[in-house]
Amino acid sequence: MLTLSTELLGSFVAMGRVTYEKDLNSSHSGNMSCRDKAGNLHITRSGAMLGSLEAADVVSFAPGSPPHPRASRELPVHQAVYESNADVGAIVHTHAPHAITLAWSHDKIVPADAEGHHYLPRIPVVECVDPIGSQGLARAVAGALCFSSSVIVRSHGVFSAGSDLEEATLYACCTESICRLLYMRSLYQAGIK
Repeated sequence: MLTLSTELLGSFVAMGRVTYEKDLNSSHSGNMSCRDKAGNLHITRSGAMLGSLEAADVVSFAPGSPPHPRASRELPVHQAVYESNADVGAIVHTHAPHAITLAWSHDKIVPADAEGHHYLPRIPVVECVDPIGSQGLARAVAGALCFSSSVIVRSHGVFSAGSDLEEATLYACCTESICRLLYMRSLYQAGIK
């Protein structure tokens, strides 16, 4: 049975807390995963509270072995991203409200702010008939993450990828910040102050 290192568990706990404290997830939404140096996959269990993760909330398995039965329902998406891009070491999935809101009316998100543009010059928006853990979603997200570090799935949420959990969380936070600023700008331009 694979176990999670203390260092990786610390990253899961810290970055999970960030996603909750920054309002990127509700109490039991979202998921996170990473690959270790041996290629083993570690992913949050289905229904885990990212804001208060414990060791039992992260399940692990070796490449080629059957997935853990308690793994997040989004596991096929995470696996497809890792298979499509060897440079990805971690994935963070959030249900960021401003990102979801803007994705209803945009096919891509182009930041209006300098910092957003520095990190994510363009964020693709994809749509999928079955947007939770399906093979169609896995293909769409994996394809988009080959060209951007974040993608928004219309009516679902954000998938962000990075070399580690901290970098993936950075891109998830940037995505929501970019969308929040664009949303606020649209209110201002509409005369709502």
